[in-house]
Amino acid sequence: MVTQTPASRLRLAFIRDDRGTAALEFAAVAMILVTILGNAVDFGVYEYRTMQVQEGRPGRRADRMEPLRTPVGAVRERKERQAAPPPGARDAGPYGLS
Repeated sequence: MVTQTPASRLRLAFIRDDRGTAALEFAAVAMILVTILGNAVDFGVYEYRTMQVQEGRPGRRADRMEPLRTPVGAVRERKERQAAPPPGARDAGPYGLS
């Protein structure tokens, strides 16, 4: 007869313990289902937008869309507005003296 040491008994108990396996299985299945659901929603949005384009309907805010302003363009416009003298102003010269 083989005698078991406390360490081997503890190891066998740990291996035979099945508590928590359902939680691990649920987590694995839930990750897969969430991934599938996310892809289905993404595909649905794509198809909806494709149908809107094919039917010739404008998207949201299409009637009031403005040209895209990049940060560089916004800075350039601000500099041009600051550099231009206000209407009716006299030229003050390079040092602000008239």
